[in-house]
Amino acid sequence: LCKIYIKRAMFYSINILQKKGPLGNVWIAAHYDVAKKLKKEQIMSTDLVKTAGEIKNPEAPFSLRLSSHLLNGLCKIYIKKVDFLHDESESILTRF
Repeated sequence: LCKIYIKRAMFYSINILQKKGPLGNVWIAAHYDVAKKLKKEQIMSTDLVKTAGEIKNPEAPFSLRLSSHLLNGLCKIYIKKVDFLHDESESILTRF
């Protein structure tokens, strides 16, 4: 029997989702615990507006599933940033 294998085309570039790629932190945040896998510097250095723009208008087309995973990761990073801001503001208020 002759088997025919159909090579599926990817909906994204592999370089985009690498750890040091433009959406690497967002991908990690989507699939793992943000506090355990990402450092505070990595979270705070993520530009939410720029990253949302990259997800909205990617260089190569994304599948809908990948876009939803990336948006989920972006929301987790946003929540963690808000937590950091809350903790810092509480520590400042308790000093005075």
